[in-house]
Amino acid sequence: MPESGRVYRFEPNVLSTQETMSAAFEIYPTLVQNELNVDSEFSCPHRYHIHDINGRRLISEVISPPCTINVGDLTKGVYLLSFEYYGGAQKFVKQ
Repeated sequence: MPESGRVYRFEPNVLSTQETMSAAFEIYPTLVQNELNVDSEFSCPHRYHIHDINGRRLISEVISPPCTINVGDLTKGVYLLSFEYYGGAQKFVKQ
């Protein structure tokens, strides 16, 4: 059981072209090298989680103003960003 008590279920179609946008936050750029920017309805600081496409939680930290996340240490691949207490996840690709 995850520390937060929240259980995530990732569907096999996470790489499909169908996008589900969450009203709570958006990220940019979605093709990123080092810094991922977050535009959200909630204010920073806030706890976020980054999962790989297999559902493994890789990062769980608190984002602080100016609402950017350093993803420079991640290997190339597809990841999902989610925030505690907010539904939905946003997909991004680490170059």
